[in-house]
Amino acid sequence: GVHKISKREVAIKIVSKAIYHLVYAAADARDRGPEVMLASFDLELYDVFESKSHIEIVMEIMKGEDLFTYL
Repeated sequence: GVHKISKREVAIKIVSKAIYHLVYAAADARDRGPEVMLASFDLELYDVFESKSHIEIVMEIMKGEDLFTYL
């Protein structure tokens, strides 16, 4: 996607809340939000949206890598 304010190309990650909570439970980080997790990877976080079933993370693009590789 493209961030409307900065006009930078961004990655938009859509994660099922069920999967999100499983990953965080396994990482002992259940009470932390995506902002805390991404800060540890030195990634710029632009926005986080939450629906009833999904979390949408708008973040800096990780060229050649996958977010879940880091998890």
